[in-house]
Amino acid sequence: MGFDIRTFYKQFLKEGFDENGVLNFAELTLDDNFNFAYDILDKLGEEMPDKTIMHWLGENGEEKKFTYREFVEKSNQTANMLVAYYSKGCDSKEMFSKYKISSAPTFEKHLNKYNVIHINMVNFLGESKNIDEMIQFICEDIIDEVIEQYPDLNMPRRKTLINVLNKAFAQYKIPFIFI
Repeated sequence: MGFDIRTFYKQFLKEGFDENGVLNFAELTLDDNFNFAYDILDKLGEEMPDKTIMHWLGENGEEKKFTYREFVEKSNQTANMLVAYYSKGCDSKEMFSKYKISSAPTFEKHLNKYNVIHINMVNFLGESKNIDEMIQFICEDIIDEVIEQYPDLNMPRRKTLINVLNKAFAQYKIPFIFI
């Protein structure tokens, strides 16, 4: 049986009707690992990539419609621009020089000054069975990345994510930004 937009919602909602067919009961039935973006938006985007997800209307009557495909592309583009701006692993001054941000008085204050951890949640959602396993995978991968980036880090006795990040910040004085 193929995808049916008219019944898609039923996997997330229990409903009841009276003798006249009028809805009289509705209850969300969400799994513990329910994620709106993944379970609903990504699924709809897979099934209907060229359907409109957002219709924007500006104050002066301008309008723009975004499809699921465009929404995902723009979200990824925004995340990548934030990584390029903040990450100390980039040298992006020239890339941003043609944009208005480069004339801001604080432009260089934050440019390429931080440890940026870019997490693509879709990757983790696809390989984990539940939310707890997903969080475990994310923590393990971030710890591995910090250890690889800072091989001379004085590791904490307990290698939890928060302990490793705190130790790295204490030792190197470079904050972490999560995107």
